[in-house]
Amino acid sequence: IIADLEAGTVPWQQPWNGGFSLPRNGSTQNFYSGINILILWMRQKKAGFTSSQWMTFNQAKALGGSVKRGEKATRILFYSPLKVEEKNNSGELEEKTIPMLKVHSVFNLTQIEGLESLVEIERGTAQRSEPEICEEAEKILRVSGARLAFDGGAMAFYNMESDSIHMPEKSQFKDQLGYYGTLLHELTHWTGAETRLNRNLQSTNAKPQYAAEELVAELGSSFLCAHVGLKYTTQHASYIDSWLKVLREDKAAIFKAAAQARVATEFLIKTEN
Repeated sequence: IIADLEAGTVPWQQPWNGGFSLPRNGSTQNFYSGINILILWMRQKKAGFTSSQWMTFNQAKALGGSVKRGEKATRILFYSPLKVEEKNNSGELEEKTIPMLKVHSVFNLTQIEGLESLVEIERGTAQRSEPEICEEAEKILRVSGARLAFDGGAMAFYNMESDSIHMPEKSQFKDQLGYYGTLLHELTHWTGAETRLNRNLQSTNAKPQYAAEELVAELGSSFLCAHVGLKYTTQHASYIDSWLKVLREDKAAIFKAAAQARVATEFLIKTEN
């Protein structure tokens, strides 16, 4: 991720119409989350895979498929609960549950033979039209209950004190898709308020914290765009240098940002449903 940003490429940006779909497990049909979304998007983009479905070797075999000879797996991460015993302040042993990191290897559906039915289902999924995409994005805003004002002039921003989103007039955007991409970015900021997901937005005046929150909003809006079927273009390319500083100083920062972005996305999607 750092290497891509250093080269001026935003890994989660989707340069073609329709953009990325959220990656899902082809066997369970569950969506992947957090850092795994970025890992699988980057792999899909660089390898030219056409599918958003992934599965392990054994899952493919159980479905009657087989991994093509010579294909390489993509490693993703999972946290599993592990029970351990530790001494408390009184010197007594007590049981605690801690997260244990596990690595799984998965293959894209493009790398697998014998699962043509899954391929056909994916091909047959109707691409949303522009009006449908806009309506889906509008629905997320409407159901969230966020207050929106078109008085931002030349800026789009979330005002924490008034708990409201401020945008330029729709007519100021090049197209409707650009408008909704920006709106979903600001809506991700909105989820961080104390009464919602409490991401401590009070500290965003400090540059490192501000850059970290912008990274959460950037990832969150890209996840939301994938959910509604909208091509995502980064809203804040000027922040690349500040994102790089955050990622170089804290190797866990991208994990935290991706996890927070996924929680924000789920918060809005669950509200929508």
